[in-house]
Amino acid sequence: MKAAAHRALGEDGWVRAALRQPPALDVPSERVIAGRIGGGLFALGGMLAAVLAALSQSPVALAVIAVVLLCAGGFMLAIVPWRRTPPWAFFATTVCGVLVLGAATAFTDGVDSPPLLMGAVIITWAGSFLTPRRAVVILALVTAATLLPLTYDGNASGEAVAELVLTAAVQILLGAFVIVGAGRVRELAADQHRLAREQSALLDLAKKVASDGDTDDHVFTEAARDAAEMLEADGAALMRFEGDDAVMVADHTVGLPGLPLGTRVPIVPGGALDGVRQSGNPTLYRFGDSPDTEGAIADDLDFAECAIAPIRSGDHLWGVISVAAGPGCRLDGDAPDRLAAFADLVSTAIVNRETRRQLVDQATRDPLTGLFNHRAFHERLRTELARAQRYGRELALVVLDVDHFKAINDAAGHDVGDEVLQAVAARLREGARTEDTIARIGGDEFAMLLPETDGVRAYAAIERTRGLIGAEPILPGIAVTTSAGICDLRNAQDADTMFRLADGALYWSKAHGRNATWIYDPEVVRELSAAERAEQLQRSQALLGIRALARAIDAKDPSTRRHSERVAALARRIAEVLAWDPARIALLEEAALVHDVGKIGVPDAVLLKPGRLTPAERQLVGKHADLGARIVEDVLTEEQVEWIRAHHERPDGEGYPRGLVGATISMGAAILAVADSFDVMTMSRPYSAAKDPSEALTECQGLIGRQFASDPVEALVHLHGTGELIALIRDGESDILGDGAAEVPPQS
Repeated sequence: MKAAAHRALGEDGWVRAALRQPPALDVPSERVIAGRIGGGLFALGGMLAAVLAALSQSPVALAVIAVVLLCAGGFMLAIVPWRRTPPWAFFATTVCGVLVLGAATAFTDGVDSPPLLMGAVIITWAGSFLTPRRAVVILALVTAATLLPLTYDGNASGEAVAELVLTAAVQILLGAFVIVGAGRVRELAADQHRLAREQSALLDLAKKVASDGDTDDHVFTEAARDAAEMLEADGAALMRFEGDDAVMVADHTVGLPGLPLGTRVPIVPGGALDGVRQSGNPTLYRFGDSPDTEGAIADDLDFAECAIAPIRSGDHLWGVISVAAGPGCRLDGDAPDRLAAFADLVSTAIVNRETRRQLVDQATRDPLTGLFNHRAFHERLRTELARAQRYGRELALVVLDVDHFKAINDAAGHDVGDEVLQAVAARLREGARTEDTIARIGGDEFAMLLPETDGVRAYAAIERTRGLIGAEPILPGIAVTTSAGICDLRNAQDADTMFRLADGALYWSKAHGRNATWIYDPEVVRELSAAERAEQLQRSQALLGIRALARAIDAKDPSTRRHSERVAALARRIAEVLAWDPARIALLEEAALVHDVGKIGVPDAVLLKPGRLTPAERQLVGKHADLGARIVEDVLTEEQVEWIRAHHERPDGEGYPRGLVGATISMGAAILAVADSFDVMTMSRPYSAAKDPSEALTECQGLIGRQFASDPVEALVHLHGTGELIALIRDGESDILGDGAAEVPPQS
């Protein structure tokens, strides 16, 4: 029901509107069928005229008619491109057929003429294929041709005249039934077409809902277009509620002006938008002469009425989708309900995209500051570095941290420390350019990536930002300073090196009094290396203390003595089979040596209990992984801490302390889980004999996907096949048991 079509009603528009029938011959395949049937009827009429010519007293005239009809029929059957023929040509051809019928009747027996029987055939064809108005015209012409002999056949008997009149009456009734019936069939076909179009629009939107590639703007624009086409409206729009306004986010119109995207429409009390926002229900709204803003806009856009349906995002009303009809047009009464079903899919698209955006933020953003996290920053660093090298551009990396942040935490508490970090992040944003990338990469350490910037300009930029941070107290009574290190592409050609050197320059700033910025310079590499060695020595001393604590825990019970060493050795070999980098293998072995240090917090009565643990005792033991991670977090790397915290997680989500599932468990933690449990199963315990390595390996394979990841178990299978697994077990002390029922219950 396009407004343009209704304003230009055309020759049959009023009939179609009255009978609610769709246009005839608007489908190419229907035109082909109608044309070929018409051609067949012309050919049939030609053959009938030829027969009559042989029997008639006017053979020449009938022979001419026969030739004309046969030629016309052949031409229509074989040559005419009906698929591209306009509907008026069918009407004109039919009129010619009626004229030939009248001529044939005049040249034969008048009232008793056999060609009169063809009138019913012409009426049936016209009623089936032509529009109602044209079919009525053909019906009138055929009736006139049927009754025409009464004007010139004075020899007709009364019985013949009565029969002729009856024939005309039957033709009129036949025509009326055919016209109405064909219109009803056409209306049903149009309903099916409308339903198919509606389902197609819904399917098309559903695909866009599921798509990851389309932007919100594209989905909204396509949704507006699909809604307008589905409801055969003149325009459609999506509007998002913002306070007391509705903001245009998508617009589609046909032959009428629209509103620019971003237009804010005030929500007038009692208006269409306010009604939907208050009730949450779809509505059909007819714009009157009221002076409200919505009515004025409708007048400007030349709209008469609209259907509006709400769009929800979760529990709140996000906005509306509306379709509108132009002047002189009307939307169907069920348009609001049909639009509401469409709006539900738009709601799903919005919820999906908001959920996807939240998941992306959770995966890439630091939850405390909202900045990029460590992983996302390093991905961006590699991307920007590759771009800069490809196009010969500058790139600088700044690593910055808060001076004496530990003292702030110790004096004021971690809550205040978090507020300090948030405030520092806000001032970093304030001092950054749009194209700069800022991240919190751990603890009180931040990083900035500055495209199109060399080291000198990066120095000037970060000094301004550091001045902004230290110019006034970051919180009431708390002033902070920061130290920074810079590296650019002159000194590093890969991401890891650039980050390491920038971090080294940061260390240099801190080693020389803090509250300063240094640009990495190769001339200080040796001094930096010496400083790094000193830092490594300090770390090693701290790690030795934690290691001694872990060894003491293992020694509490003869059954757990040297358990951590065996787990570390087995974890190393599993990682080597899985082709880990040697540096990361060393980190894994280091973490394995202290993986059970958290058991310092488990009472001896529970830790050394010979029998099965109660649920409360199991819950107590389950805290040791998280406690161990917190003990080592200031000494080991963030990744090592995560391995220790998650080494009792299970792919089926039944592990502890966080109930992680599947791929959310790091491979390092998965390796520790397998090495830890395999050592428990293959070492004798007071309440359970050691299992044969093959039996233990079979049990591990059976637990893939539930307790263990597949890759570490398959690595164990490989080690067993080479005989190395047996050798590793024999290296352990045969009288030492695993570390208790909390690792793998005796009944497993």
